[in-house]
Amino acid sequence: VRDVGVVASRSPGAARGLEAWLEASRHRFGLDPAAGPLSCLYLTPRFRASASVIVLVTAGRDAAPRLVVKLPRHRDQDAGLAREAAGLGAAAERGLDRDGSAPRLVTHEQPAALGGWPVLVETALRGPALRPAVVRRRPEAAITAVDSWLQRLAGGAERRPGEERVARLLTGPLEPLAAIGAPERALVDRTLAVCRPLEAAVLPEVLEHGDLSHPNLIALGGGRGGAVDWELAESRGLPLQDLAFFLAYVAGATRRARTPDDHEAAVRAVEAETTRRLRRHATAVGVPEALVAPLVAASW
Repeated sequence: VRDVGVVASRSPGAARGLEAWLEASRHRFGLDPAAGPLSCLYLTPRFRASASVIVLVTAGRDAAPRLVVKLPRHRDQDAGLAREAAGLGAAAERGLDRDGSAPRLVTHEQPAALGGWPVLVETALRGPALRPAVVRRRPEAAITAVDSWLQRLAGGAERRPGEERVARLLTGPLEPLAAIGAPERALVDRTLAVCRPLEAAVLPEVLEHGDLSHPNLIALGGGRGGAVDWELAESRGLPLQDLAFFLAYVAGATRRARTPDDHEAAVRAVEAETTRRLRRHATAVGVPEALVAPLVAASW
């Protein structure tokens, strides 16, 4: 079955399980007791690679989530939550939790009340998701909001030679692919050759979100954007990575791409305009235009 929905109702009486733990932690988590009893809506993303169950926590009759809880599908799969906690910590260091463009980490622990099961609690971002239909209606507004946000992130970043990041973020992760066979080795070698100019370049050490597309983008109003799901964040990343990924999402959304071939055709159809946007962004964050192509190759 492609999609499975589960609906559950809470029996009258005392809260149990996660709800009981949250009720007991209301003061610690900043939840006003006067807001009413807590309710939990459990979401299980349909794609197989998802390692987490997501819980939206509401209070009383207010339908807007107060908190978001993440639980691993298996007790021993805490690595994803730990990485998200680190990503939210890096976002907080840059003030993204204060301006509301990223959730604030509330806690990451293994409470005894939940049998030692790992749990991550973060604040909820309120606003409509930048779904493909929303992007189709106002693509320029979406691009401007995300581009401005990424420029602000890169603006205060320290600048360092790219050699260590190329080794850590490209060469190392690509080695298992290269080991598959001769065609893969040739492809990896070609990719690394294209990206080699990044090693000697002094580049901003930016915070990468790592998955800047639907359903992780939120419209905050006033031309501002925010992002949730920081599980793939990289605190010492390369510039242009998130923007290249996001512009590919916009291309697919505006052309209603469904298959991998559709997405490739959509990206190629707007290649000239995408290149212009990436060059403008590179100039704004102090990256030489000649490095745009290697950075886009690194993104893919």
